[in-house]
Amino acid sequence: ALIAIPLYAVSLLMRESIGGLATMGHGAEAFRTLPLAWFTMFRCTVAGDCANAAGQPIALLVAEHYGWAYGLIFCMTTIVMTFGLFNVIAAIFVENTLAAAKSNSVLVKRQRLLDTHIFAEKAAELVHFVWNIHLLRSEDPSWDVAGHTVSERYLPDRIAIMSTHDIEEASCLQITPEFFSFLRTFREFKHLLEDLDIADEDQVDLFDTLDVDGG
Repeated sequence: ALIAIPLYAVSLLMRESIGGLATMGHGAEAFRTLPLAWFTMFRCTVAGDCANAAGQPIALLVAEHYGWAYGLIFCMTTIVMTFGLFNVIAAIFVENTLAAAKSNSVLVKRQRLLDTHIFAEKAAELVHFVWNIHLLRSEDPSWDVAGHTVSERYLPDRIAIMSTHDIEEASCLQITPEFFSFLRTFREFKHLLEDLDIADEDQVDLFDTLDVDGG
């Protein structure tokens, strides 16, 4: 419709202006009927084939014999179709493609989170990670020394496996804003939150979001 309607308007103008002069030739015969005029304009502006049966350029013949105003019409129509409508169509196509890709990504994340097994597994990994950081931090207070970089705050390969007693204590663990900020210095913690569909930009204010009562 974006192509057909503008071409119809120009074709109607050409049919009413020079279509009646078809017997004189010089390109006017290409506009003797409205369907033929539309097809001619489509050939000239979209298909790139703007020649008559003899191979002569229709736009040039019409402009030379019936006035350069028609040449201007051809030029303006070509410019509008090429730089206007075609770019709009391309932009719509790209936008729809990106929207479909984003929608598919959101759907995949939603399906992953709806999978209770995967969600429980990632939540357990998160609790396990937080608990082990809590233990290691308690054993090594030097981790709180200013000047440490993220690369220095690594999680050792050998970490404790949570026992039933640890799980009970972990359920009572209070996470302060300072401890949460400390956790965010670990890539593993960020990746676990991302696996739970919490984007990196949302992790900054996550503590304030969960601790709405300031407790």
